[in-house]
Amino acid sequence: MALNSEIGGSYMTTEQITAQTKWLGIESAARHLGLSISYIRKLVRTRRIPFTRVGDKVLRFERGALDNWMAAQSCGGEVKYARPN
Repeated sequence: MALNSEIGGSYMTTEQITAQTKWLGIESAARHLGLSISYIRKLVRTRRIPFTRVGDKVLRFERGALDNWMAAQSCGGEVKYARPN
């Protein structure tokens, strides 16, 4: 369990705070999508994932855009294998 933070007089876990946040940092985005940070960076470099750059270095990811992106990448549970001829 993550450390607790005090927000509005009550304690919340880091996961609960992240769940209420519209914008995510790269670590939170990676955790949200279940991907590694290095793979998220690769997707950013190749511009294959929605992101916003704040200043020169800081990356931010909108939670809703990430959810939509992940849904668009999904095969819907159907896996097709090519059969060799």
